[in-house]
Amino acid sequence: MLTETLDALLSSVDGIRKHGEQLLIEAEQTDLELGVKLTRILKDEGGTIAHRQLCGILLKQYILNHWQNGSPNFRPPEVPDHAKMTIREILPNCLGDAERSVRASAAYAVAAVAAFDWPTHWPDLIEALVNAVASCNARLVHGAMHALSDLAALITERQNELQSVLERFSQALFPHLLKILVTHDDTYSVDTRKRGVTVFHTLAKSIFDNKSACKRTLMPWVASYSEALIVCVEAALTTSSIDFDFVLRILQTLSWLWEHFPQIVALSYGERLVGLLIHLLRRVTEEHLRGLHSTATTDDDSTSLNSAIVELCEMTQSLSSQQHFDHWFSSSLVEIIHSALYLMQITPIKAEEWIDNVAQFIEDEDEDGLVDEPRSAARNLLLVGNLC
Repeated sequence: MLTETLDALLSSVDGIRKHGEQLLIEAEQTDLELGVKLTRILKDEGGTIAHRQLCGILLKQYILNHWQNGSPNFRPPEVPDHAKMTIREILPNCLGDAERSVRASAAYAVAAVAAFDWPTHWPDLIEALVNAVASCNARLVHGAMHALSDLAALITERQNELQSVLERFSQALFPHLLKILVTHDDTYSVDTRKRGVTVFHTLAKSIFDNKSACKRTLMPWVASYSEALIVCVEAALTTSSIDFDFVLRILQTLSWLWEHFPQIVALSYGERLVGLLIHLLRRVTEEHLRGLHSTATTDDDSTSLNSAIVELCEMTQSLSSQQHFDHWFSSSLVEIIHSALYLMQITPIKAEEWIDNVAQFIEDEDEDGLVDEPRSAARNLLLVGNLC
């Protein structure tokens, strides 16, 4: 019956698809095992990929709507306890699936269930995810990292009540995340390594305010992670096309580390870090100037580049004003100023728009407008930064 419903939902015929939607609504109301059935189809590597992908989508929505009475999106009936237990048992086994889309769906579902059940009703989730990250199976590592990064928002939101769990979690996970970051061959995908940076950053921020936990769990890793993150950026700079989204995540994490552990980062890595910032400013400036006159740049590429420009300008501004770092900027002031001026350049289309409409220029350049964030960040670097 469920297979027929899935086929109907996937139909291109409007009437058949609407019939499938009605069948699904009826199943949600009457079949207390629906969640288990969706999960088993998701896990079935012999099933059709279209069915498995659709089950992943439906399962996440089913969890949000039926998992726990009293939740914001709840609609009766609630999933029975025995069905919840079965779903929790099956889902981690889907994280290493050969199909990337299935891994992603399983990760979303794991995070959705964890929002309700972890750690009280799913105490072994973290052990399962840590074991997956520690495995030699790159697909399983990717799926687990996907689930962990999806859990990041939950960890941030509930960090006070999760303190004791987070410390044990971090102690177990930090060595494996570091291994992922320092492995520069093709063992781990860029997406896995991006998520590794995000997970480390989230956990570090979550345990920092607990001074004893920070001293025990985070401080021993600050130097190692600083080195690994800097090497990641150095490696990125050797490529012809930089993944600015990856670099941006690294810069945000490094920025947080030197803000909270300035002596460790500055004393051991200050000169290298400043050198990387200068080199990155040069590269993003080149990309920015190329993009001003190019029609081939995608919106995603432009967004990642613009975000990297803003982060770099803010980091340069911040570091150049700190006594631990300021002397390393002195030999590069001219290049920084030139980069900032180039980054303030606008496209010919924008120039014509401002010439034709002075009011639009005033609105766009208003300090609160932030219409052109790279231009605004570069201007702030010149006007507010400690560059003179």
